[in-house]
Amino acid sequence: MTPRQIELVRSSYAQVSILANQPAAIFLDHLFAADPAVRSEFLDSHWLEGERLMRMLSSTVFLLDRPAELQSALELLGARLLDDRTARRRCRAFSAALVQTLEGCLQSSFTPELREAWLALCLFASCCLMRHQAERSLAAA
Repeated sequence: MTPRQIELVRSSYAQVSILANQPAAIFLDHLFAADPAVRSEFLDSHWLEGERLMRMLSSTVFLLDRPAELQSALELLGARLLDDRTARRRCRAFSAALVQTLEGCLQSSFTPELREAWLALCLFASCCLMRHQAERSLAAA
C-alpha cells in the first residue's frame, strides 16, 4: 500500500470506529448475505463477534506502516481460521462485506480513491491469510 492509501484507510477507519458497534453489525449482515455458510461459525452473539471484528480491524489499521508484522499476524490468523476449501470464498466475502459496510457508514466521503485504498488493504490481507493454504498445498505435492 502507498503512504497515501495508508493515510486514507486510517482516517476513514477513525471515522467509522466512533460509531461503536454499528459498523460491526452492518458488516456481519453483509458477510452473512455474501456467504451464508459462515453464519454457523459465529457461535457467540453478534455483539461479541462485532467486538472481535473491530479489534481485529483496529490492529490491522495500526500495523499498516509495519507490513512485515502485519503479514505475520495475518498469516497466523489465516492458518487458524481458514481451511483450504473455503479460503478464497471467505476472503472475497469478507472484502465485499467490509467495502459495503464502509460505503454505507461513510456515505459521500467514501470516494473512489478511498475505495481503492481499502481494496488494496483487502488484497494484501487476503494474500497473507491464504499464504498458509498455498504453503500447505506445496508441501503436500
